[in-house]
Amino acid sequence: MTDAGYVDDLQYARDYLHSRKHRKSYRMIRMDLAGKGISSETLNLLFEEEGDQHREDVEDAVIKYARKFPEIDRTALGKICAHFYRKGYNPELIQTIVKESPLIFTLDI
Repeated sequence: MTDAGYVDDLQYARDYLHSRKHRKSYRMIRMDLAGKGISSETLNLLFEEEGDQHREDVEDAVIKYARKFPEIDRTALGKICAHFYRKGYNPELIQTIVKESPLIFTLDI
């Protein structure tokens, strides 16, 4: 069974990561996979291969979430950042997206 690829935890974890990295933080994906019984050694290998979460994986989600706010002011920016911090995204990445996205963010933080 293993030779046929039916029990390949690393490949399952790769597929899971790639299918969800645009909707979830790497921290949440790691927790999901650990809950599914993927070993910490396999998870460490997977995230070492993958590296840090990329801006393009997160930017669309930030912009989509920001559309909930009728006006983007300091309070809204704080709520947007806090939402993604709680979900486990890298704070520096979120701040970079908020500062550099010309679509909706025009204030200095």
